[in-house]
Amino acid sequence: MARVTICFIGDLKDTSDAIRIVENDADYVAACKDITESARLNHGIEIWVRNKRYLSWLRNYIGQLGIEAEFTEKTPRSILAQRWNIAMPDWVSDEAISGQGLLELEVDEHSELSFENTLLALVLDRAFAVESLSTENAATIVTALAGSSYREAITQYPLVIESVKRKTEQWKRNSADTWIAAVCDQLPEKPLVPLRWFGAWSLLRNYPDELLERIIPIGQVPVVRSMPAKAVEQVALEPSVRAEALDQIRLYLEQAFSEVKTNADFRKILAGMSGRLVEEYAFALRMLKAGTIYPQLEDIEAIKRTFDACPGVTRSNLHALRHLVRPDYPTLISETEVWSAGRWVQWTLEEYVPYREWQVRNGTYDAAIEST
Repeated sequence: MARVTICFIGDLKDTSDAIRIVENDADYVAACKDITESARLNHGIEIWVRNKRYLSWLRNYIGQLGIEAEFTEKTPRSILAQRWNIAMPDWVSDEAISGQGLLELEVDEHSELSFENTLLALVLDRAFAVESLSTENAATIVTALAGSSYREAITQYPLVIESVKRKTEQWKRNSADTWIAAVCDQLPEKPLVPLRWFGAWSLLRNYPDELLERIIPIGQVPVVRSMPAKAVEQVALEPSVRAEALDQIRLYLEQAFSEVKTNADFRKILAGMSGRLVEEYAFALRMLKAGTIYPQLEDIEAIKRTFDACPGVTRSNLHALRHLVRPDYPTLISETEVWSAGRWVQWTLEEYVPYREWQVRNGTYDAAIEST
């Protein structure tokens, strides 16, 4: 025989148009007719009841009909567990689910994630549905929690912050890395702290140590220095840490400018740059154009590698750097030497024109060439 299911739902707001709701005498009479018809046709039926008086009446009526029925109670916890396909944790109450409107969130019923993973994926990002914090996902998670979406989410859904706390405890258990434990300790309530760590380390990692110590509290510096480069290289830069790091970079580069005597000196300074700041690119260009050294192809290739993904530096900018490389100096004819017309044409096209173009592009005057 098909099953008859009677569910007590009390004041539960979440209902379905496809299910009979018994709230008054008229609903009770209609429900009895539905049950009778269901038994005749051997069809299953589910009825929800708000008042325990009607629940008792339906129990008696079904007993008189001599049919089997299942009596259950629907709660926000049971509905959410079924809808999200999860085992509901004890710390999540019916009142929290109803008060925060979790039943209104739409989710893939086949997700098979934990409560924490499902909630965080719904209101923040699916990146949270991971077992461990790692170099591959840390920047995404830190950035998400430091943004306005997280602040808005914990205001609308207070269960979010508890979910983040439980996720960070899980991540700490699953990792032996000190930096991950330190990041997890800050994430639930102070996510801007690790975001500053990530941003500062991504910009200052290869500069002298004292630059980092000027913008990060000294007690936090060892943790920051232990972070893998891969974990921070793509992190979004928090505006204040970018500005503070840039101030230190400018001071250092201005001091280092006078020390550039050779192309090797230039490449050494370039190797310390993060490659993430257009201001660094401008300074590298300034050093090349200062006239202290003649840029070589090796210098240009090093700049291209460093700033290949730098915001504000275009492909055309990098491609144009080739014009900084000085061509071979044109052969100068001696007073006693006589060239044929063919030699003059060759000299003009292969030696003079390339060099002359370089002069014009770089604003360089050469008296010897001008008198040729």
